[in-house]
Amino acid sequence: MDEFEKKLAQEMKRKVEGITLSEREKDRIYKAVNRPNRQPVKRKYTAWSIAVAAVVLFLVLLLPLLSDQKHETGMNTASNSSVEDQQELTARTEVNEGDFIYRLVSEKDHYTEGEPVNIYAELEYIGAEKEVEINHGSSPFFFPMTETTRNYEIEYGVTMPFVRTFLEQGVPLRQTTTGGGSYSEHSKEEYKNFMKRVMRQDYPSGHYIVNGAVKFTLAGEKEVEYMIEAQIEFTIDKNKRS
Repeated sequence: MDEFEKKLAQEMKRKVEGITLSEREKDRIYKAVNRPNRQPVKRKYTAWSIAVAAVVLFLVLLLPLLSDQKHETGMNTASNSSVEDQQELTARTEVNEGDFIYRLVSEKDHYTEGEPVNIYAELEYIGAEKEVEINHGSSPFFFPMTETTRNYEIEYGVTMPFVRTFLEQGVPLRQTTTGGGSYSEHSKEEYKNFMKRVMRQDYPSGHYIVNGAVKFTLAGEKEVEYMIEAQIEFTIDKNKRS
């Protein structure tokens, strides 16, 4: 019995003694008041019940969430795998967007160092009109690359004058890459030498990813901007004679 209960029992005892009761009735009241562990047991039981109920409620609410999260993670994993499968690169690809087809092509997937590398892009109009007008910079085509063994980014610059081009239905507009690449006087010698060769379209041995794009605006009452992207890869094998 804690201090509060002792004081309560003493107070009740004083009140009972002031009432005219039989000794038997007083004795019953005293026993009821002084029953050992009466209130603490009740309080412990109540606290324990609340704790158990809280844990059960927590589990009931949490388990479905965990299950959903696990399911979502599984779906994301599957989705990521699917994306990776879709992004498996080849030497040729094409992308349809609206009334246009964008093609990005390497003539071969493997070249020997010193051999000419032929990479080109096409834009074909496949809509209902016989001819459409597109507006773009000096060229609508971009051919930036990444050489993955050295982790070099090969930039591809396009000047931005306003150029109009007319596309006939079913007749592709084609352009071959001019190499790209750049360096500064502060670049390392190895990097400079690499870029100088790329600028001459004499690609050093390595693995190349072309991050191609075509960017233009379709002329008309409502101009529509297009930016279609695609990737291909090719490998330059080291020339055994060099």
